[in-house]
Amino acid sequence: MVTEIYSCKPGQAMKEGQVDYSDSVDDKDAAEYDAKLRIEANPSFEKIAYYKINDNGDFRIFYTYKNPDVKMPTKAKRRPTGGAAPKKRRKKKKKLTLIQKIMKAVGLGK
Repeated sequence: MVTEIYSCKPGQAMKEGQVDYSDSVDDKDAAEYDAKLRIEANPSFEKIAYYKINDNGDFRIFYTYKNPDVKMPTKAKRRPTGGAAPKKRRKKKKKLTLIQKIMKAVGLGK
């Protein structure tokens, strides 16, 4: 008998979650221990469900664990259009007028 383990993040349907298979998790105590290890490794999981699969393909859920302290990872800011990052603009150098150029050359200007 094989166990399917679904690990879901908040708002995620069970079938959309990360799926793992195990032949060593076969009772509730082992599932509880395994769930706590998975939550410790990835605290963004909200729910972990354990399904027993028999040789005929039939399944039944035998344990679920809900994380009471879900830690959501910080999301990186995304550009709405994707693609390359916008180039940073340099400040334009202020153009001097003819009078300012003459005053600068004489030593009276900035």
